[in-house]
Amino acid sequence: MLILIATLRGIDERLEDAAASMGAGRLTIARRITFPLAAPGMIAAAIFSFITSFDEFYISQFLSSVDTVTLPVRVYNSLTFEIDPSVTAVSALLTAFAILALGLVALVRWIGSGRQGSLLSVENTAGVANPGGETV
Repeated sequence: MLILIATLRGIDERLEDAAASMGAGRLTIARRITFPLAAPGMIAAAIFSFITSFDEFYISQFLSSVDTVTLPVRVYNSLTFEIDPSVTAVSALLTAFAILALGLVALVRWIGSGRQGSLLSVENTAGVANPGGETV
């Protein structure tokens, strides 16, 4: 939630105001302005929530049955009842997966910041007055 809230607060409200002043409805503003600008934050929040819930032991313990054993429960049982080197391999894979996911989040945020910057560069078009008073 924190990532999503930070992303939504970072969206420039002037873009939504400009779309509303040009006659766009609330649904059109949300679909064409807000959701595309919030998409990188939503993807990043989804990746972080997946990483956090993927290794959650307590929920997995309650959801597992005799026939179905989740990865956190299997790792816990392996550490508790026997010494098995496969746990270190699984830990290394989970660490590599987390690093790749964080890299993907950084890539998505970088692509998303370029999208919002290109939308804001519309202000410097011909006929718009600079703060100094002269037109560009």
